[in-house]
Amino acid sequence: MGFLRSRSATSGRQRKDVEFKEDMNLLSDFFLRAKHWQIFILVFGVCLIGQVVLVTGAHSSEELGRASLMRLGLAVALTMLGFVLWFWSVGKFLCSLVHPDLRPRLTFFRAAIIWPVVFAFAVPSFFMSPEPGLFAVMVAGQLFAMVCLIYDVHFVAKTLALVVTGERKSLPDFGGTFVLLWLFPVGIWVIQPQINGLYKGRGRPASPAR
Repeated sequence: MGFLRSRSATSGRQRKDVEFKEDMNLLSDFFLRAKHWQIFILVFGVCLIGQVVLVTGAHSSEELGRASLMRLGLAVALTMLGFVLWFWSVGKFLCSLVHPDLRPRLTFFRAAIIWPVVFAFAVPSFFMSPEPGLFAVMVAGQLFAMVCLIYDVHFVAKTLALVVTGERKSLPDFGGTFVLLWLFPVGIWVIQPQINGLYKGRGRPASPAR
């Protein structure tokens, strides 16, 4: 009986893993097919709506300064989530198009995608806590989140150049793409059509990225 329960639990976890991967594939498919204006509205519309709700929902300056801080933090975190999900979808897809001998690894890229979102959700708690020592933790977390975002932009820009040229390139060669990606509201109008073209032209990659 114990063996059967263990086997059943394992099968249940495997089904959940498959369902999660399918959901992530659908999400990635959306980001790769979406038009530039759709990405813009999705990522920054959430932030705009959150700020409107924040201001209109506050009945006093004290509420705006305290309780509503959580709502503002949530709006920022959701914006960051959309931002990094786009980078993850594009980065993973571009890696799958690169020849295996030149394909960059996704190990640190995964961590650099996850941390900014985790930190964005945690920031309101730092502000609400009276512990003075948490300020140093918040500063360290913010610096690491910035490093992660720079790495995410660098990774996608470098991999896009690798896909287009078939050769490893240095920063001066893809510096323009890096700047466009860093200026996300502007750059998405230039970069996303390239991603749409690659996704439509190549279809689903045959070999997954590591």
